[in-house]
Amino acid sequence: MTATSRSRIAYRLAVLAASGLAACQAGTGPPAVDDTAEIVTLAAGTQCGRSEAAPAAGWLDTAGELQDAYRYMTRQSLGAKPLPAPLPDFTRYGVLQVFMGQQSTGGYQLRLLHPRIEHIASGATVRVEWLSPPPGALTTQVVTSPCLLLAVPRGSYRSITITDQAGQARAVAEL
Repeated sequence: MTATSRSRIAYRLAVLAASGLAACQAGTGPPAVDDTAEIVTLAAGTQCGRSEAAPAAGWLDTAGELQDAYRYMTRQSLGAKPLPAPLPDFTRYGVLQVFMGQQSTGGYQLRLLHPRIEHIASGATVRVEWLSPPPGALTTQVVTSPCLLLAVPRGSYRSITITDQAGQARAVAEL
């Protein structure tokens, strides 16, 4: 056997070993972070039925949880439309619920500020615009409860912090 033949065999064995290790590791541990996947707004509302004044966030893992959350979010809305199809692929995405908290007037709203998740240590950050009416603005005198449902790429993070346009942390969702 020549030196060239031995090096070819060694190379093929190394490739096979690396392939085997990769196959053995597939499906173990947390999912890989897909840095190309974008956050998608599934729904936004101003009458989401939350009576607590403090902001909050939650994580939904299944289509059933999403459907229940959307029904709850729209239960006070006349003529509420069903969730737009298709639903997220729950093997690649989870759904982040963001609640502003109860507000005493209209004019409050939440809006996705940046379509990419920011990874920080074992957590992640999602940037949401926290809109409120300007001082002295004429607003409807109605209690509101703004919220967002966001499809967020899954990753190795264990929590997601929601920050506003000024970088202030508003809520944390534990996964």
